[in-house]
Amino acid sequence: MGDVAIGLDAVKQWCTARGFAYRSNGEHQILIVQDPEKEVPIHVVGFEDRDLLTFAMFLPMTIPEEQMDSVRLAISALNSDTFLGAWALKPETGEVFFRVTLPTLGFSMGEGSLDFMVGILVGTVSSAADGLHQVAQGAEWQSVLES
Repeated sequence: MGDVAIGLDAVKQWCTARGFAYRSNGEHQILIVQDPEKEVPIHVVGFEDRDLLTFAMFLPMTIPEEQMDSVRLAISALNSDTFLGAWALKPETGEVFFRVTLPTLGFSMGEGSLDFMVGILVGTVSSAADGLHQVAQGAEWQSVLES
């Protein structure tokens, strides 16, 4: 693949090289399915007007209304310990996701760079998912730091 400009086309090339299935989800978004058994896709969204590319993973759960405040505190604690990327909660849908946004203007990356970036995304989500599930089910928000 070599170094290519960061963008959806580069991500598609990377998926093909790695054998990952992907599908278009609109003109500026693709979904990468690394493990068809789990069906937790990586959302890749291009914001060409802003020269940004976002990689995100949504946790497979919906936060109950009565746990929203606890989950917000848990996410805030996780964000304070996260060096790259950010946790977010969509209060209107109860969805929790982690995202990493990269600049695209004048940047290029190779397969190894995308491997590293996706590794950060998947690793961060994997390390916090159980704790966030526990908080969503009523555990104290601090428990997210123990998982």
